[in-house]
Amino acid sequence: SLNAKNILSSQASEKRAQRAAEVLRSALRGLYRDDYLPVADPASLVGLVLIVLVRRHVLHEQGLSRVVSEAAPCGFAGVLGNKGAVGLRFQLRERSVCFVAVHLPAGSDPTDAVARAAALAETLGTLAAKFGRRNTGTPGPLGHDICVCLGDFNSRVGAPRDVADAAIRERQFTALLACDELTKRPAKGLREVAPIRFAPVRGSSTRPSA
Repeated sequence: SLNAKNILSSQASEKRAQRAAEVLRSALRGLYRDDYLPVADPASLVGLVLIVLVRRHVLHEQGLSRVVSEAAPCGFAGVLGNKGAVGLRFQLRERSVCFVAVHLPAGSDPTDAVARAAALAETLGTLAAKFGRRNTGTPGPLGHDICVCLGDFNSRVGAPRDVADAAIRERQFTALLACDELTKRPAKGLREVAPIRFAPVRGSSTRPSA
């Protein structure tokens, strides 16, 4: 819940993240009969959490170094709010790896799309600065050998609602992607790595979320 206590209390957010990590570890043990360990404490920002787990034997045999996790809120005064990003980076042998989870601003107006792009650029820049302060010489998220960016981008499909709904019913996703905010204005340095074969979310706004 986005109440004042949860927004202001980092401790409450951290406890929820720790519980989520334990649930995930338990589920993975049941699925794969293997133990997984967290790379670091979960990186969290109100309702946003990033948990990276590695098989125990990989962690012990190969080891990880230069582990850094940071949060980059873009809410009120850049300090409060549930929008922003959390990032976790580490070195795996000679490879640098970074994971970023984002929650960008909502809204269906054209200006909201601009605000989302600005928020993404802002949070990636903030993470880059914080990574560098924590560990001198550490690149920003997009400067890593591998950067995985995921989460709730809140992007919209720029098509009339009835047209979009019909395309969803008929699973005509190619037509929808042509109107997709992220496809039309991809974030600099980021790209989709797999075909999109799922429908956008039917929200309450006039444009479905992609």
